[in-house]
Amino acid sequence: MTCTRADCANPKQTRGLCERHYRQLIRMGRVGYVPAEPAAAHVRALRELGWTYEQIAQRAGVSTWVPHRAATGVTRRMWMDRAAALLAVPLEPQTSHRGVDPTGTRRRVQALAWMGWPCREIARRAGTTQPSLSTLIQPHRRISYALAQKLAVIYAELSGTPGPSKLAAGKARGAGFAPPLAWDDDTIDDPAAVPNLGQVERGAVVVDEEARHLLGFGMSRHEVARRLSVSEERIRQVERLGGAA
Repeated sequence: MTCTRADCANPKQTRGLCERHYRQLIRMGRVGYVPAEPAAAHVRALRELGWTYEQIAQRAGVSTWVPHRAATGVTRRMWMDRAAALLAVPLEPQTSHRGVDPTGTRRRVQALAWMGWPCREIARRAGTTQPSLSTLIQPHRRISYALAQKLAVIYAELSGTPGPSKLAAGKARGAGFAPPLAWDDDTIDDPAAVPNLGQVERGAVVVDEEARHLLGFGMSRHEVARRLSVSEERIRQVERLGGAA
């Protein structure tokens, strides 16, 4: 077999080219090996969005072992065109059996429970059941991207509103769950993030001010406590420290 370049009769050596033409492409920076880590990081990001190795390979037009070996660190250097093909796969959610990391969803469900929204009500609004939701948000499980997105929307709608269940709120607070105020929207999905409880303390000042405001309108201690999703003892403390504004 000869070189695929027109008017070249030299024997084919690498990727359809003769030695001379192949080395020419190397000098031009169009072929050769590159570090695999940028493509590997891209593959890992795709996996977090639900892609399987098979789906990534199919979209990139490469063999399944290419993204797998890159993402797992087996491949340290790879052909430039393979790396480019992997990097060209768009970072967008993909429906598959893999699902996505449930950390952010678990935090949202727990924060809503802190606000008095029981898991069964959150599950109902998401179109699933409490047992299913409770199982899917456990550590080391995976949740479908579609369900995670539904729950993110529900969280955005309810996180600022006290829920109907004092029992759910009491259990959540007793379990040490962080409230919505402790989480930043940009980091709640990051497994390495921690709740900002200092922000919660600053939020407590706002709660106290709102309580004094509502008491000033003649609202009862019980009504204020329910409105703000806090205990009546907390409202008593506000009254003792400053009374109605």
